[in-house]
Amino acid sequence: MKKIHLFIILITSLLLQGCIQESRPKDVKLAYKVMFETANELKEKFGLNLIGTGGQMMYDINVMHLSFTSSKNLEIDEARIFLLECCEIFIKNINNFSEIHPYLHNFPVTEKNVKLDIYFKVYGVTAEYPNVAIAGAHRGNIVYYYKKKNDELEATLRETYLEALLKAGIK
Repeated sequence: MKKIHLFIILITSLLLQGCIQESRPKDVKLAYKVMFETANELKEKFGLNLIGTGGQMMYDINVMHLSFTSSKNLEIDEARIFLLECCEIFIKNINNFSEIHPYLHNFPVTEKNVKLDIYFKVYGVTAEYPNVAIAGAHRGNIVYYYKKKNDELEATLRETYLEALLKAGIK
């Protein structure tokens, strides 16, 4: 009798495990593969720590998103160059990963298909003016935030990706 109960419990748990396991579609798996490879590259090259991933991948891969923390203290001109370098690596890695091409909404991927945020914190404390607290590239636009005296964040400058490239002397 105990063997029958044990057998029923075993079969039930195997069936439930099969129902509970979530299987990701291939396109999402590939997107996460390139995101994690990029995160590792940015960690090795710049010391960035990955804190978040995501994207818009309902029917195809439209946007991929990475968020990082950095212990650097950078003023706006330095933060612009730093953010652009990271974005260019992200875009290059996506475009060079041929296995993902059939699943991309747009190929080649441009700045409009990526989001990348860098939170500047030293010893866990958000960077203060004149240093940038957050620099973010969101689908072709860049925004920089400063920490105000009351610890609130304020968007101080918004520019297009192209404007940022021109200001940085990259294009």
